[in-house]
Amino acid sequence: MQASLETLFLPLEKGDVPSKGRVLFLGAAPHPFVKNLDADLWQPFKPLAEGAAADIPDEKYALALVHLPKQVDEAKYWLALALERLEEGGTLLAAAANDAGGSRIEGWFKEMGIAPTSLFKNKSRAVWGKKSGLPASVELWKRGGAVRAVDIGGGLIFNTQPGLFSWDRIDPASQLLAAHLPPALSGKVADFGCGTGFLSYRALENFPKITTLALVEADIRALACALLNLESVRY
Repeated sequence: MQASLETLFLPLEKGDVPSKGRVLFLGAAPHPFVKNLDADLWQPFKPLAEGAAADIPDEKYALALVHLPKQVDEAKYWLALALERLEEGGTLLAAAANDAGGSRIEGWFKEMGIAPTSLFKNKSRAVWGKKSGLPASVELWKRGGAVRAVDIGGGLIFNTQPGLFSWDRIDPASQLLAAHLPPALSGKVADFGCGTGFLSYRALENFPKITTLALVEADIRALACALLNLESVRY
């Protein structure tokens, strides 16, 4: 991730992309150049979220930086959110490692009506260009990456979102663990790395003597989904 982050900031450090005005940084992570920006930071992953907001401000920006995730629907969702918040004529700058979809960025920019300029460094690609309108693809990408109800199997319809761990199915390890929970499970219980809540759901469903359940999760989006998913078994 550090390599693609360095590549993201290269166009700013070289002066190819102006850094004046308000800046939105999606997928924010620590980097020395951030202190030079008047930036609103957003990062849902707690270990990287120092100084970042839990929600993306609904404001307008002169520049939007996007450190893209690997999952396609999630990446396009982030780009759509960034473009929506850009001023007309504002600059969108995005980067990803080559093995995490970097080669797809230019095509996505063209779909957004942006003429792309590219930079290759550190086995990563940075792409930038100016906003010119808001194409229909933006709304499609927003819907494609938003929280939705999904049949994850096992008779469960869960609130989940592209990019979360095992977002559209029950992962085999959780399935195995759910089938082998201690038969006397009771009292205060904690689910470390709860994800969207599958294991906690099975625990509450099958062990009525659980009095307290603590959910521990590094991704604030997964935690929000888990709380929704446990409403029907919460007591």
